[in-house]
Amino acid sequence: MSQLRREVEQLKRSMHEMQTRLQAVEAGLEQVAGGAAAAPAAAEPAPATTPRSAIDTTASNAAATPAKTPPQPANTELVALKRAWAGVRPGVASEQVKALLGSASQELKINGKLTWYYSYPGIGAGSIFFNDDGRVSSRKSPFLELTW
Repeated sequence: MSQLRREVEQLKRSMHEMQTRLQAVEAGLEQVAGGAAAAPAAAEPAPATTPRSAIDTTASNAAATPAKTPPQPANTELVALKRAWAGVRPGVASEQVKALLGSASQELKINGKLTWYYSYPGIGAGSIFFNDDGRVSSRKSPFLELTW
C-alpha cells in the first residue's frame, strides 16, 4: 500500500510539473501573439472572444507544411479560440455560448439533451452539453486541459 501511495505522489508531482510547463508554453504563445500584433503600428491584440466564424483555419504557412498535415491556425487565433472556450462554463446560457464560439458545426440531441458540436480543422473537436433550461451542463474542449 505504501508503494502505491509513493507512486501516486510521484504522479501528482509529474502532473504538476507538466501543468507548470504547459502554462509557460501558453504564456510564451500569448507573448509571441501579442508581440506580433503590437509590432505593426501598435495594433490592438485579438479580442478574447473571437467568434468561431471569424477564425481562419487556413494559415499562411500552409505551403510549407506537408499535404498530409491539416492546415494550422496562427498562434493568435489559437489563443483567442482557447480564451473563448474558457468562457464556456456550467451555467452559461446558450446565447452567450453562441456569442463566444459562433454557430455550432452540428446540433444534436443525445438522451434528449441538446448538444452542440464544434469542429476545427487542424485542431480537433469540442462538444457542449445543455440542461433543459438552455444552460451549459458540461463541455469537452478541443484543447488538452489538464486538471487535478
